[in-house]
This record gives sequence, structure tokens and C-alpha cells, in this order.
Amino acid sequence: MKNLTRLTPVLLIGLLFLLGACAWLFPKDDENPVIQISSPTNYFSYATTQETIDLAGTAFDNKEIKSITIKVNDAAAVEATGTTNWSLTDIALQMGENTIVCEAKDKKGNTGTATFYVMRNTDVEFTGHPYFSQSSFFANQTGYTVVRQTLTSTTRGITNVAVAKLDSTFAVVDEIGSLYDDGDLYSHYDEIQNDNVWSGYPGILETMAGDRYYRIVAYSDAKVANYSPLYKVTIHETITQTQVDEMIDNHAAISAALNATDANTLEEGAQELKTWFEDQPGVTKAEIVDGYLEVTYSSGIKGGVIFSETDEDGYITTLGAPVGNTRPRGPSIPLNKQTRGIAPDPRVLPVGAADPKEEDEDVIQDKDVLIWQPFTQQLSASSNVLPGLTTIFNESDLGLNVVSLSAGECTIASLNNIHEYGTVIMYTHGVGGEHILTRELMTDDNIWDYILPILNDEIGFFENVTYSTAGGFAQKGTVYSVRSAWIQNLPGTMPNSVVFNSSCESFKVNNLRNAFSAKGANAYLGFSKIVGATWARDRVLEYFRRLAVQLKNNGEAFIAGQTDPGHYHAAYSMWGRDGLHYTYDLINGDFEFGNLNGWFREGDGRVITQLGDQAPTQGSYMGIISTGLGFTTSSGSISQPFRVPDSVNNLSIKWNFISEEFMEWVGSQYQDYLTFALVDSTGATHTLFHETIDSFVGYGLTNCTPPISFDQGGCYMTGWRQFVADISAYHGQIVRLRISAGDVGDSIYDSACLLDEITIY
Repeated sequence: MKNLTRLTPVLLIGLLFLLGACAWLFPKDDENPVIQISSPTNYFSYATTQETIDLAGTAFDNKEIKSITIKVNDAAAVEATGTTNWSLTDIALQMGENTIVCEAKDKKGNTGTATFYVMRNTDVEFTGHPYFSQSSFFANQTGYTVVRQTLTSTTRGITNVAVAKLDSTFAVVDEIGSLYDDGDLYSHYDEIQNDNVWSGYPGILETMAGDRYYRIVAYSDAKVANYSPLYKVTIHETITQTQVDEMIDNHAAISAALNATDANTLEEGAQELKTWFEDQPGVTKAEIVDGYLEVTYSSGIKGGVIFSETDEDGYITTLGAPVGNTRPRGPSIPLNKQTRGIAPDPRVLPVGAADPKEEDEDVIQDKDVLIWQPFTQQLSASSNVLPGLTTIFNESDLGLNVVSLSAGECTIASLNNIHEYGTVIMYTHGVGGEHILTRELMTDDNIWDYILPILNDEIGFFENVTYSTAGGFAQKGTVYSVRSAWIQNLPGTMPNSVVFNSSCESFKVNNLRNAFSAKGANAYLGFSKIVGATWARDRVLEYFRRLAVQLKNNGEAFIAGQTDPGHYHAAYSMWGRDGLHYTYDLINGDFEFGNLNGWFREGDGRVITQLGDQAPTQGSYMGIISTGLGFTTSSGSISQPFRVPDSVNNLSIKWNFISEEFMEWVGSQYQDYLTFALVDSTGATHTLFHETIDSFVGYGLTNCTPPISFDQGGCYMTGWRQFVADISAYHGQIVRLRISAGDVGDSIYDSACLLDEITIY
């Protein structure tokens, strides 16, 4: 008994050691995998007339994916090919709605699912999902929204198109309004007649808060109903003016509240402000979350306060909110991939297109660069990223088109077309890997414009408070932020873009990274914690010098293993394709990506599938520029830089000029024009082609039948023509092709030019 007593501690220690060893050898895994569908679309719903469908996607897990299975309706599950990147072909579809559940399972039995709704139709193809200009509404208030849907040409005509309200089973409850393709801009919001884009302005009225579903129904000549992919709208309880006033008044009083305290550090200020907010009208909770102060109001709206350090001159030294004793969340990607992840293939291929063109996943498919720096005036010369980036892109021989926005230009609206850029550089404040701060101030005048997106967790608002030992606390104003859901809900698809989000905590969690990747970005760079402004700037300049000047690929341009030497020790991280790089090639000359990827657009330029009876010369898509159609009043141009290889001698452009100026205004002062030009490496412009209303007569004009109407009607056209120019004189040069249409005289009568098959050979 005595010996047993002596052995008991030894046995306990041994048992604890054994348990620890088991935990080390067989670690607990209760994290579910994440599975995503990327093809034929990453949208949650799809419509087709085909009998079968092919699916492909990606899956992530903190350990290892064991299997991917796919179940259609009530059929038995079928195992897909692959795991991290998976696919399954020839999936049979029943007529009507099909529910496809894709499940990822890891070796511990944890599962993750993605549900995909596929509508199989009879005789109408829908190109993409419906567009709603507004996706959320208040209960018991009729809200009006512009709705658009592109329909692909069919052998049968389309008699009418409507917006349908659905019940919880996706059955049609009611048709709430019609869509039109008649060019009636002011009644039906339709910009171009007979372009297969159907538009309308229905009112949506729901009585209860929650998610509701709608879709477009198109009737063919055979009187058969065909249904679009689903569209979800969100209904919220009504917000009162009193609740809004409480939020604005509370934020306006922050400076006075801080100055009334004895706080001498950011941490002390945050704690004092937390206590103060808890006593303010309308506030239900205030807490320090992920390094910032989050304030929850009775309406359900959440606002916040971020804190930045400044030096003795008042310039910010950090790009975030270093307050509170927060612990970083664990990574949701494997340890060996935390710095350099494996990119899924999230691109959205055009729905309904015939043989859509595949992109090269390792090529940045657009040469437009956005530099976005909202807080320029608060940065010292050593922290300002713009001068260094300007030098780098000027030194690059890629001919990239750079757009720089700073200070008050950096509004929410300035990011609406972020999907049109191949390179996005955001140098701003950030919070928690979820918020990117703009410079747009919250005011009495604009708060109601953003209430619904705020309730949807698409937009946030933060008071920007700075602190320095020399000047104490300073209130910089309440600014709006864009969140991951806002980015993911933007229209369009990013062209394999590089996104460098240099804000604090931009890589703390995967929210923003996942949002950009879902939009089509193939590289995302950022920082795990609070980051010093100067050190962040240096990483941005280092990366883009290697990428754009030294012409390295993404994996080579990113230098792994770097940590901010400041006291927050932010890790510099990258997710994406190692081989991603810029290109000298002419991109998307046939517009078969279904968008203007590769082209820089000014004024009215877009991609369409049809105009009257005019179809693309090949494939499913063609470009169009105009003197200003629909809501766009500015004359349009598209341009793109490319290198002229020594083996290339010719530039070819197929075009069809259509105008309301014909024939009535031939010989007058009203001379709309079409111009093709090359800008050479010295900046000199060389006009290759220039025709006006008078000179177009020599091409033998024909009346547009069936009619095409832009503004006044009565259009004539040249028909499809081919222009060929000898460009051998530019061998080895980076040139920029610019195609433009313009008004001379007035803008009452519109002109447009269809474009296709822009090639060099």
C-alpha cells in the first residue's frame, strides 16, 4: 500500500504525459470544411435549357479534404473528381427547378455544404442573373427598383417578360411588373431598344422582415414560361428618424466626451468611451471587439470607433485601431499555407453564352490600375504611397492606365466599378479584416441613402479618433466603411485582379480575402495586425516594383516571412496564384469574356449580345461605343495598350456604324464621327481611321430593319465592315489603341458603333 501511494503521483504524471502525447499525435479537429462552386457561375442560382450541367469548384479545410459528393434532388449522392479543386460533368437535370447540394467532408467526418439551384427551361436562355438596383427594403413600405435581365436570342420570339414574386418553395405567387426592351428610358428604364436587355421599374411591397425571393419570367411565342435564376431581397423593420438622430448626435459628441476624461493612452480612451456610450440614448451595448469600439443600437445597427496613433506633428503612424487586449483568431487555412494560399478558380463565366472563352488564370486580364488613398492629408511624406507608386508605374513599360483617387474622392461610389480594374491598391484604415474605411463623411443628408446597406452589414460607419502624447485625442469625423458583403454584391467580375489592401488587419480573418476572390481576384495581399504606415507603404512599393517594373510574377514579387518591426508585429501575407502576372498581349479583342476586361472605358462603352437584328460577327458578344445612349450622356471610347511583336504586321477591326444623323443631317454641321488611333511609345497620336456622317455615305448605307432607335429613331447603318492597318512600323513598341465615337454639333441625335474581332496578326 505504501509503495502504491508513492507510485500514484508518478502514474498521474505518466497518464497526463500520455494524454498530452495523444493530443499532440491526434489533435482535435472540429472545424468544418468550406466548399465553393465556381463554374458555371459562383452565383447561388442558374438557368439553362440544357439537359445536363457540368459543375466545378474548390474546397478548403484546416486539415485535409477527404471527399466531395454531389446530390441532385432526391437522387443518390455521387462523388466528384478531385477535392481541393473538384469537378463533376454531365449531371442530369429535370425540367423545372433542381436543387444540387455539394458536400465536402474531411477525414474527421466534419462536413460543409453549398447549395446550388438550377432552373431548366424550355426555349429561352438567360444571360446571367437578374439585376436589381436595390436589394433591400423596409417592411410595409413600397420600394421601387430598376430591374434588368439579359435574354439570349432564341429561335422563338419573346412575347413578354415580367418580375415574379415567389413563396418559400420558389413557386410564383404574383407577377408584380413587366420588363421591356423598347428603349423607353423614362418609363421603363430601358436604355437601348432591341439589345436583349429587358428593363423595368416595379414596386416591391412586403409586410414582414426577412429574406424574400424573386425571379424573371419570360414567355416565348410558344406561350411557355421560362424562369431566370433566383434573386434574393432582404426586408427590414422600419427605422425611425429619432433612431437615426441618436446615432448622429452620439458620434458628434465623442470628442467632448474624451476631452472630459483623464485618459492618457488609446487604451484608456477606448475604455472611457465604452463607458460613456453605454449611457447614451438608443445604445444597447458597447464593447471593444477586434481592437475597435463597437456600438450596437436598439435598431440593430452597429457603429464603431477606431483609434490611430499619430506622431508629434499630427501625422498618423498606424493604419488601424491598436486598443484593447485582443487575441487574434486562429487561421482557417492550413499552417503551411497561411502566408501563401492556393487560389480557387472563382471566375463567373457568362451564363447562356455559346462556348464562352476561357481566361488564362495566370494573366491579369485588365491593364487598369486603381490607387485609392482616402487619408492622404493625414499622412506624412514618408507614409504617402502615391508618389512612389506614380514613379513605379511611370517606369513600367507595360503602358498601364493608372487612376489615382485620394482624400474626399474616396467615397463609397468611387468603388462601384472596382471590378473593372486589374490592379487595386487600397491604402487606408481598416478594422478586423472586415471593414475598409472610405473618406466619405456620415451626414444628416446622406445617412438615409445608406441605412439599408448598413442594416445588411454591407456598409459600416466609424468615428476616426487619433491620439498623440503631444496633442492628445482628436476627432477626425465619422466615415463610412465598405464591408466584405458589399464587395461581394457588386456587379461584374474582377479580371484575375491583384488586390493589395494595406489597411490594418486586412488579413486578420478571411472575410475580405474571400469577398475579393469570389469576385474574381487571383491575388490578395495585406497584414495580419495593426501595421505601421511607413512599413506598409514600403511593402506596397517593394511588391509593385517587382511586379510591374521587374516583370516578376506574383509569387516572386511577394517576399514571404516579413513582419513589421513595430510593437504590433503585423505579418505581411499573400493569398493567390504564384504565376499571376501582367501581359503585353492584346486582351479580349472579341469581347467573348462578356465584359470590357482589358479595355479602359471612358463615357458610353459596353458589351452586348444583340442590337436589333445585328449580331456579333462571331461568338456571343460584341462591343458598342456611342455618343451617349440611355442614361450615359458622354461620348464613348475604349482603349488598350499592347506590344507589337516583330512577327505582327497588321491590326484588324470589324465595325458597324449606326446613326440617327443619317440621312436627314448629311451635309449639315452635325457630323458625328468614328476614330481609330494609335498612341505610340513617345506619346504621339497617329490617326488610322476617321470618318464622319458625310463620309460614311460612301459606304452604302442601309435602313435599319427592324428599326433601331436610340433617341429620335430612323437609324441607318454601314453594316459590318473590316478595317486593316499596317502597324509594322511599331514593332517592339508598347502602343495604345483608342477607338472613339463623338458628337459634333449637338447630342440630340445619337450614333453608335458595334465592334468585334479586334486582332493583330
